[in-house]
Amino acid sequence: MMRVAICLLIAGLVVATFGPPVLAWATRSGAAPRWGVAAWAAAIGGVASAWLAVAVMVVVGVLGARGSGSHFAEWCLALLQDAARGAPVPVLAALAAAALPVVGLAVWRVVSTVGAGRIRGRRHADAARIVGRRTRDRNVVILDVTERAAYCLPGRPHTIVVTSSAVEALTGTQLAAVLAHERAHLAGHHHLLVAFSRGLARAFPRVRLFAEGAEQIARLVELCADDAAARRTGPRPVAEALLALTSAGPSGALAAGGMDALARAERLLTARPTARWRSAHLLLVATTMVLVAGPFATAALAAAGTNFCLLPTV
Repeated sequence: MMRVAICLLIAGLVVATFGPPVLAWATRSGAAPRWGVAAWAAAIGGVASAWLAVAVMVVVGVLGARGSGSHFAEWCLALLQDAARGAPVPVLAALAAAALPVVGLAVWRVVSTVGAGRIRGRRHADAARIVGRRTRDRNVVILDVTERAAYCLPGRPHTIVVTSSAVEALTGTQLAAVLAHERAHLAGHHHLLVAFSRGLARAFPRVRLFAEGAEQIARLVELCADDAAARRTGPRPVAEALLALTSAGPSGALAAGGMDALARAERLLTARPTARWRSAHLLLVATTMVLVAGPFATAALAAAGTNFCLLPTV
């Protein structure tokens, strides 16, 4: 089992190190944003799962060696005391003692980030429904503020907030494009992807894959929503609406404007060569499959007895 754990650890480190530049290159054009999101999410989820599996294997291996009835927390404390006194500490035991607090901290930061975002969004949605003006669509609220903004707040029910200044600045078709953009965010559960990736980036800020992945996923889900809106109203109304909106909305909300609005508008209005788009799709599909299968295929080979990680036989 330790051979599998070491191979998973190495495979995760390889993806975390070399994955970001490859993914950034493959997704920079925004040619296939849905597959771009899938590729980044696959890399992040695969590495996080691999490292979590390593922690579990190490702990289970130590517990198995010591017997299932041992008190692991007390043993960890005794191990730390031995280390403080300068007594020799086995490598596997040290890894097991360190695994639980690291995993616990990571889980807490991810859960707290997601939970805090949901609480902020729910409170903002409740306040918007109280002070805002209702529309024929019960999920759309108009706020009387000077900023031109539109954003969605997931919850039960979902809420789409549009400011009065945005309504005045947009034509009917442009407003329909904005609403289609926000509904695409809600239908795609983009808030969960963004919150999870930001939580991992907060838990491991020095891991480049998590830090860059959070930024790239936030960018790519906006492109996904842009494309969904363009399929309903055409690309020009979406592009014009993006340029008309000047505010990104409150923290944690997914807004139509704000993030790279000019670049997104140019992308919508630029002709898309079919061959280039097909190539981008194929590249991202292949990248996603490799990133998902790579770490666990390596572990499977190790479990089958293949010395794939070039480890000494024990």
